[in-house]
Amino acid sequence: MVLEPTSNPTPPQKVAEAESTVPTMPGSRIQREIAALEKEIAWHYAQIAVLKAKRNALPPICSLPNELLCRIFTIYAVDSDSLFGLKWVKQIMYVCHRWHNLAVATQPLWSFIQLGWGRRRIPRFYKQLERSGAAPITLRIEVFEGYYTPAIVENAGRIQAVELRGEAKNIYDFIRSLPHHDFPILSSLNLDSSHKRDELPEGVVEALPEAVFDGRMPRLQELVLRSIAIPWRSLRGLTMLCLTDCGDTASLPHTFAVVLEMLDACPQLRTLELEQAMPPPLLDIHYPTVDLAALAWIRLHDDADTCATLLNHLHFPPTTSVHVFPYGVRAGPDVSDLLIPIRKHLRAPAAPTAHLVHIEGTVSPDRSHYTTSLFCDTSPHDPLHTSTERCSFSINSHPANEGELRRIMTKIFKAIPVDSITHLDARSMTMTAHSWKAALKLLPALQVVYLTNLDDAAASLFGALAQVEQLDREHRTFPFIRRIHIRIISRAQEEENFATLLIAPLQTYLQAAFDNGYALERLNFEDREWCLSKHEHELDQLFPLIGGSMVWNEVVYDPAERHADREAWEVERRELEIKYGIAESN
Repeated sequence: MVLEPTSNPTPPQKVAEAESTVPTMPGSRIQREIAALEKEIAWHYAQIAVLKAKRNALPPICSLPNELLCRIFTIYAVDSDSLFGLKWVKQIMYVCHRWHNLAVATQPLWSFIQLGWGRRRIPRFYKQLERSGAAPITLRIEVFEGYYTPAIVENAGRIQAVELRGEAKNIYDFIRSLPHHDFPILSSLNLDSSHKRDELPEGVVEALPEAVFDGRMPRLQELVLRSIAIPWRSLRGLTMLCLTDCGDTASLPHTFAVVLEMLDACPQLRTLELEQAMPPPLLDIHYPTVDLAALAWIRLHDDADTCATLLNHLHFPPTTSVHVFPYGVRAGPDVSDLLIPIRKHLRAPAAPTAHLVHIEGTVSPDRSHYTTSLFCDTSPHDPLHTSTERCSFSINSHPANEGELRRIMTKIFKAIPVDSITHLDARSMTMTAHSWKAALKLLPALQVVYLTNLDDAAASLFGALAQVEQLDREHRTFPFIRRIHIRIISRAQEEENFATLLIAPLQTYLQAAFDNGYALERLNFEDREWCLSKHEHELDQLFPLIGGSMVWNEVVYDPAERHADREAWEVERRELEIKYGIAESN
């Protein structure tokens, strides 16, 4: 709906009277008639606009006072996650003139400024600054040309959060301007200067001046820096600290003790991420233990010994999510010291109960990695999004070979509380049946497995499961698998080999389990491209080996019903062919 002007335009009769008094030239009769018709059309449009305005004023929402409507606009923009990038504009400003004018006057709606790279975005930046009035500003800007720095510091008094990323030289220009301005309400500072660092002279690293933390940002609570040096001793009172490749600016040497000092000055810290930001600890030095009672998330990406030492000297709640990505873990012994504090943390009485273990990785001559993650829920997870709040623990390594992979995996599984783990997400893991067998023997409570058919992963796992079924049944310490979920991912060159690569190993395992007196409760195929359509005969052979249900794309698979449906379809097809003369009746 669109509100139009409410004033009544001149009626067409008066327009015609006015036209009659205007002298005209011979031969212009058609032009006069067209002009008169155009004016009459314009008058009717104006009348329609008046009627629309009256109609638009009738809905109850239009009777709300301006203050309440503005509040509703803001709530909608927040709840729909459309504050940044002006995503709320089309849903609000294009409704009617009143809504448009109110939205323009609602300063908080314009105070969330998100801009990418490009000169054409500069006018929008200044327009938002103007319309935001006196409201606190939140900035997310890619600074590639340095256009925004003067305007940002000019509005320092009302900036509550700023996130800048872009070319290092432009981020450094912004950092140099900080000591000359006060940011009285700034609570979050996020600066990323990693882009085009290699274009700067070697060894040039800009630093946050100590003056910044000496009263110029009194409310700063969240600090996220990348490729920027900092005065570690000046940091205090933070609730979030995320540092990547950040050295020290102070004249005193940056030591491991200084890191602990800084953490001790931030007792309310909730999020801690340190990547290549810690100096190695010195041997035979007694370091104090720092208590971080509010810590909810810690992520360390550094040398294995450094990570282990820091974890040994931090005391945080058992509910804290711990994510460790150490360098140099190529063999089993490399991870031993690191797992000591992790084992203590994960097995604390108040620690959350892990139900699913997610493993991903592969071992090859050119690329080797292995990651173990624990989740408290039981749904499979995207391997690219394991660093979520639902993930209570994660650790990675780079095994030198598959033998070291088994040793690392064994040490990790012995450190984590495997008795509660009933689900295994192995959709992103590739290893031999021998390694799978070693893993399965370490997960005695396992009941549900998620996997894919790629890279022979499913065949290797089913081979291992079949071998496990041959172990000592009387003193069973290995899992009873109740459900298997298989995501089918097509590869053109392998479509004809599904029976060999997937179904045959699966049948071997199901037969071994069936012979031992138990069968699956559920076998689920997620087959978006219907790759198994050519292999229904093989699926029919699996069906008797399953005690519960076989589900194919969320539909229960029953060979008898499908056979009856095929026969009915054949009869119907034959009747249609006879009806239209395609075939002759017998």
